[in-house]
Amino acid sequence: MKHKILIKHHVIFWIVYTFAFSLSEGGFGTTLPKILTFEFLAFPFKLFIVYFNWLYLVPQFFNYKSNSKYLSAVLLTILGLTFLFRLYSIEVLFPLVFPEFMDLEKGYFDVFRLVQIFLVLATLTAITTFWQLYLDWMQKQKRATKLEMEKKETELKYLKSQINPHFLFNTLNTIYSMSLEESKKVPRLILRLSDFLSFSLYETNQRFIPIQKEVELIDNFIELQKDRFQGKVDVNFNFNNINKSLSLPPMVFISLVENAFKHSMKDELGIAKIDINLSTEDSQILLEVKNSRSVDYGQIDKNKSGIGLNNIRRRLDLIYDGNYILDINDKENEFVVILKLNTD
Repeated sequence: MKHKILIKHHVIFWIVYTFAFSLSEGGFGTTLPKILTFEFLAFPFKLFIVYFNWLYLVPQFFNYKSNSKYLSAVLLTILGLTFLFRLYSIEVLFPLVFPEFMDLEKGYFDVFRLVQIFLVLATLTAITTFWQLYLDWMQKQKRATKLEMEKKETELKYLKSQINPHFLFNTLNTIYSMSLEESKKVPRLILRLSDFLSFSLYETNQRFIPIQKEVELIDNFIELQKDRFQGKVDVNFNFNNINKSLSLPPMVFISLVENAFKHSMKDELGIAKIDINLSTEDSQILLEVKNSRSVDYGQIDKNKSGIGLNNIRRRLDLIYDGNYILDINDKENEFVVILKLNTD
């Protein structure tokens, strides 16, 4: 298909060029049919300079740093072809097409005619060279874009691979702590963990997932944490009237929720409070996560707090290219994260 399109473009170029050149010559006391006949008979020379330059001279001699060899090769080729065409014109073209002008010709080395031929061939050569340079530039742009996309995909996979073990590690710790107490809730928690693993294996390989799946994951995670902390956390998750047709990157919202639990459960004496509000409006998704701050929050080393918000922000940068808002408000007694995604 590409080869057919390429031939089509070449044919169109030659038709447009021939007619444009013929029309420009139409005011010199002769008829258009004769000019077209002349162009048809001269066509092999023009065909040769175009494709010899394109297929041989440019690939063999053109260099972006130094083009002295290429310019020399082109100049010699055009000069040689100029003298051959002049000989061909006097011996063949003019006698066949314009015999009435033969008396006006001044011989093989008529400077005006030689310069005229040289300029025509040089123009075709320049058009060919610039077109080839344009095609090379387009090819490089496509390769650069492809490499950039592959780089982004690789980085996204790396960030996801960080999230999944991190999430799994915390969940296993929860089950382990409850198993030490011989809690009857452990089988149910293991079942929830199985759901998480299923999600991690199959859903996170996708670039986007339906918002409903992320809601279900958040809901399961909240129930898991409630079982773990047994009355030490008060969680409100509001997600009424969301647009289920919208999609988002997997494990983004759950990471924000996990972060809220992590930094609100340091105070063993108090009851942590977490409010999660998820809403949609047209094509926009809004998530607000609030969590109370523990008394020893100031002792947390933010540089060692895990993947957290930096990971999330980097993923969003790669996917949305700035078309999102991540607002972090670190208050005295409360930590608030607001994430707005535009899914258009």
